[in-house]
Amino acid sequence: MKLKKLLMDLVYRFSVSFKRFPVPMFFAVATVVLLMILNHVDYHQTELMEDLGRMAMATALGLPMSLIVKIFWEGKGNRQFIHEALSYIGVVVLVVLAYFFLLDEMDMVQGTRYTAYMLALFLVFLLIPYRKQQEGFESYVVKLFTSFFITYLYSVILFGGLAAILGAIDVLFEVDLDHKLYFDMFLIVAGVVAPAVFLAEVPVSHEDMNTFEYSKVLKVLMLYIVMPLIVAYTTILYAYLIRLLLIREWPRYMVSNLVVWYGIVTAIVIFLIVPLREDHAWARTFSRFMPFAVAVPFAIMFTAMGIRINAYGLTEPRYFVVVTALWLVVAMVHYVVFHKKANHWLVVALLAAVALLSVTGPWSAYSLSKWSQSGRYDRLLVQHQLLDESGQIQQNTQVPEEAQEDISSIINYYERYHDVEDLTGIPEDFIMQDMEQLFGFEPIYDYGVPWEGNEYFYLSSREDTKAISIEGYQYYTFVPGYFGRQFQGEEEVLQGYSARFNHERRELEILYNDELLYKKTLREMVTPIIERVGINHPEPVNREEMTYFDENSEIKMMAVFRHMNGYMNKNNDEPEIEGLEIDLYFTVK
Repeated sequence: MKLKKLLMDLVYRFSVSFKRFPVPMFFAVATVVLLMILNHVDYHQTELMEDLGRMAMATALGLPMSLIVKIFWEGKGNRQFIHEALSYIGVVVLVVLAYFFLLDEMDMVQGTRYTAYMLALFLVFLLIPYRKQQEGFESYVVKLFTSFFITYLYSVILFGGLAAILGAIDVLFEVDLDHKLYFDMFLIVAGVVAPAVFLAEVPVSHEDMNTFEYSKVLKVLMLYIVMPLIVAYTTILYAYLIRLLLIREWPRYMVSNLVVWYGIVTAIVIFLIVPLREDHAWARTFSRFMPFAVAVPFAIMFTAMGIRINAYGLTEPRYFVVVTALWLVVAMVHYVVFHKKANHWLVVALLAAVALLSVTGPWSAYSLSKWSQSGRYDRLLVQHQLLDESGQIQQNTQVPEEAQEDISSIINYYERYHDVEDLTGIPEDFIMQDMEQLFGFEPIYDYGVPWEGNEYFYLSSREDTKAISIEGYQYYTFVPGYFGRQFQGEEEVLQGYSARFNHERRELEILYNDELLYKKTLREMVTPIIERVGINHPEPVNREEMTYFDENSEIKMMAVFRHMNGYMNKNNDEPEIEGLEIDLYFTVK
């Protein structure tokens, strides 16, 4: 009976959501369908995959926009169908425009702008019902937050159960199910079932909030777990400040990100415990004093960020950290000044405005970052005599290494995220490898993490090419290697022979009863192939082009690469392999 009731409740929620929110659910279903098609597209069809990804992102953008339209007109007492219909047509037009203009290139600029727009739209969705009367806004958001959390918790359990059923059918009945079906099922649960169940919980009017009861689970989570953890984290930050004062050292740049996330979590918690303040002294105390307590950590953060920007200029990540921190400062000052009468609706509305404005207009992260970096670049050119009398770049081999590194980083930043030709004296079709010819010194890369800024590649061989001759080879084995997860393949062949990858030395080894007969580094094996075919190959290459031959006094071998992926280390122009698969043929002399 409980199962039947559960299913009936699920059907009812679906009915309510599709009846009340038909257009938003259409966009949700459309997004899931596009992602499912994308899931089954051959990865070699890169252009089709990009188009489907852009379409899915555009339709996903239609979900919050259509929700805003629905909630807005639902709150209008004298609404007319024609007005609502025209609004939905406007949403469709905006989705189409987003596909062609906002998502025309999936780079850093478009990705961060899309994320900011999505955040702003969902915040507006929260704000719309209380645009005229802000009282009770906090309880409304808490209700939606609780419903969202519970819905997706149940969705995770549902997906886990369905995946277990599929897995059991696959293993026990040897059905050989396509593994992509699991992701399809995940998309349906997360993209259709969960939104439908969640939207059924959205209150229709302010009156529906009269019976609101704060979730006991959320109450325990906030009062006895999250809030004490924030206090402990605050104590650690104060201890860090004392350490800085004792050793007379400037704060590290990493502190900025830690403090901003700490501030975001603190602001969210202060918001969520508003309905608890009347009955819980701990909630009142936390709300009253935490806005004061965050002042010192934020002072540390602004100091660290100021040092970084002064030394290296403004970039998009630094911009987003700064504007988020400024919003948090405004929010905390508002809480301090007004406390019990704080208008959280205005605080959330300000965040939506910050998200929108930070990626739009001449004050956006992109415009100000380009202005900052191009200014640094021009000053460096003048300071180190890299401009001639006509304003053109001239070579100077005596530029200090630190300045070479700064110039390299600015040019690389523009090359990766913007148009490098916008910099003074940079010709069209310029690439980093042209720096020595133009400036008189080679580019210097310093990224902090070994993979950042390097050029990734993926090469695979065609499966439908003509057969290759294996005449003269006695043994065959398949050797996998995925080095990002500390995995090395090893497979016994015949009569005691085996082949494997040595992970520590990145070498292919062929052994006979643990006696080493042959070894070769991966770099030596893949470099000739990369030199032959290049790294910019979206389509598979001929199998012969992906073959490496070698021999020594004991072994003659042929390695046919099924695929390889990794990145080109720009400091030495050599490949770093992260994963590959090899069909290995060899004979013993």
